[in-house]
Amino acid sequence: MADHKQQDAEPRVEQHNRTLKMMGYAAATAFCAVSGWANLRYGLSLGKTPMDKGTYAVASVAADSFKVAAPLMALNLWSKRFHILALLGFGLWLGCVSWSMGSAVGFVLSSRGEAVAERAAEAATRHGWEAKVERAETQLATLGRHRPVDVIKAELASLVVLPSTWRRSRQCFELSLEESRVACGPVLGLRKELAAAEAAERLETQLVAGRTQLATVPVAGIIADPQASALARLTGADEATIRTGVAILLAGLIEAGSALGFTLVAVATPRNPPRGAPIRVAAPANTARRCGNGRRQARTDALERWVQARLKVDAAGFIPAREAYADFCRWAPAVGIEPCTETRFGRDFSATIVKLGGTKVKRRDRAYYDGVSLVMDDIEIAAPLRAAPRAAPRLIL
Repeated sequence: MADHKQQDAEPRVEQHNRTLKMMGYAAATAFCAVSGWANLRYGLSLGKTPMDKGTYAVASVAADSFKVAAPLMALNLWSKRFHILALLGFGLWLGCVSWSMGSAVGFVLSSRGEAVAERAAEAATRHGWEAKVERAETQLATLGRHRPVDVIKAELASLVVLPSTWRRSRQCFELSLEESRVACGPVLGLRKELAAAEAAERLETQLVAGRTQLATVPVAGIIADPQASALARLTGADEATIRTGVAILLAGLIEAGSALGFTLVAVATPRNPPRGAPIRVAAPANTARRCGNGRRQARTDALERWVQARLKVDAAGFIPAREAYADFCRWAPAVGIEPCTETRFGRDFSATIVKLGGTKVKRRDRAYYDGVSLVMDDIEIAAPLRAAPRAAPRLIL
């Protein structure tokens, strides 16, 4: 029953790991995209000529791309015991992260500054239109209600003033005489009403234009940067310092996510073994040691058999190292042995040849084994083949 429960739990764990991996890689990809765009924008802003802009942009994007792969490469080098290269890669990664961090901070500060300035300009524009509309409404209220302009003009045109008085008063503009003031009284009243009506029309036109602008201008608050303003009130610092701190925090999150996101996901969610595959459990130290000793003994036995079958002691003889390994590879399958690697063969045979009185020397063109030579007799070559059983098991060295 416990086995059934474990089998039922394995698909859930696998699905959970797959979901975590997908979410982690998606977030890391988003961080990398944002960081790459920020580095590209900042690199383009550094140069003066198009060539300089392109150079800075390419360098920034290259540093941003390398910082993503550098941790994985450094871990791989460290696991292969290339510690110095791993440390150099880590130092180069720190340099790339520092440059990318500076680019991200510059991008965030510049873009945030532009956004704050734009909101401040929008707020100033809206406040200006609001003030203009308010003034027009106040002035229009003082003028009161008036008849339409065309009606007043028509009534003014229908008034009749004596020609002599009209000429003497210069069309009712010179009113020094009492007779002129009395005769031109209705004209003056209509002119005053006409001026007020025309002023009211102009104010109404201004009101319509102002309200139209207010309908199209974005609504903006009095404070251009509410976040920095609120944090400044809470901490007592000035808004410029708060904006810088927020920019560094945001850039740090972006760079940390892009620089370490893929590495963290790859290490935290290793690939699960396929279903049905045997699970290899690490053996205890003594068991592993016994297995290693058994393989080593098998290699030694195979090498001794090859030495007895294919070599002879010859003080004047020599064998090229590559040719000795090729002969071993031809001989081993015939006796049911799987050849080991050339590096392993060279290490084991170099220790064995000393016991035979020979040595391994390295000349300018290749390595040689001195003091031995290959047996070229066909009878001796076939001897181990006849001695070996037909169904001999294959040994993995």
